[in-house]
Amino acid sequence: MPFNISNFKSNIENYGVLQNNKFELYIRPPNILINTLINDGNNQISMNDITRLLKFRAEDVRVPGISHLTADIARYGVGPTFKFPFNSNINEISLTFLSDRYGFIWQFWHNWMKTIFDFNGSDDATNGARNRQPTYTTEYRDNYSTEMQIIIYDNVGEDYIKINLHKAFPISFRDIMLDWADNNELLTISVNITFTEFTIQSSTIENNKDDENVIYFSGYEPTTSTVTP
Repeated sequence: MPFNISNFKSNIENYGVLQNNKFELYIRPPNILINTLINDGNNQISMNDITRLLKFRAEDVRVPGISHLTADIARYGVGPTFKFPFNSNINEISLTFLSDRYGFIWQFWHNWMKTIFDFNGSDDATNGARNRQPTYTTEYRDNYSTEMQIIIYDNVGEDYIKINLHKAFPISFRDIMLDWADNNELLTISVNITFTEFTIQSSTIENNKDDENVIYFSGYEPTTSTVTP
């Protein structure tokens, strides 16, 4: 069938497009950080304010991907093989934030990492004296994991995709390069996030009531408008 530009234009007009620069990120502080403050001796910020700060400072977010783990199976023991899926691998994601001038975002991720596994001691916020030694112990997952949500909008601000990350927590805080030659560079904070599973909110597969052999995603029913070839 030859390419028909009218059909292509009609498809774009009917179903529209999404762009990767219209999104929001929501992070609920983990239980172990709820009702706490970040205090550096001169300034402080509550976890509620940190949540709002993270929302506006999220520069880029990598949405999780999925890959099936497969084994090569020969149907008759010999001969051609086929891929047999036996598990799924959900990729970790990365988040990048534009740092605030007080370093609150930097301190938030540092302290969250420290509550997961107590890898270092602490300095007193008032006089800088070291006052506690690390325990080198791991916290319970229910205390340090949380829920995150990525919302993707269309060009008029309607939210069409909501991705929920369950039992999420940071597993790495990337090193930050400081360089006298970078006169016009802004400092950014990058972390890697892992989670147990993720869902696309309100997305299910249902049987088509008109044709039991056809299935489609809920909320994505074919348009009733006609397209002239």
